[in-house]
Amino acid sequence: MKPFDVYRKELTIKGSLVNPYTMQDAINLMVENRVEVDNLVTHRFGLDQFDRAINTYAEDDNRIKFMMEP
Repeated sequence: MKPFDVYRKELTIKGSLVNPYTMQDAINLMVENRVEVDNLVTHRFGLDQFDRAINTYAEDDNRIKFMMEP
């Protein structure tokens, strides 16, 4: 991509920072049931439904988090 493409296509660039030292804390909170995470998964698909998952992601504005299950 060229810098001019950002202007021409009116792209938005966002950055983020991830703290690598918080992952274990988050896992511990989930394991200890101190935070509710089940309601964050809005859609579940089997691995054989990958195409359906992609299409649903593109079409459903109420999506939060997808889970692919074996």
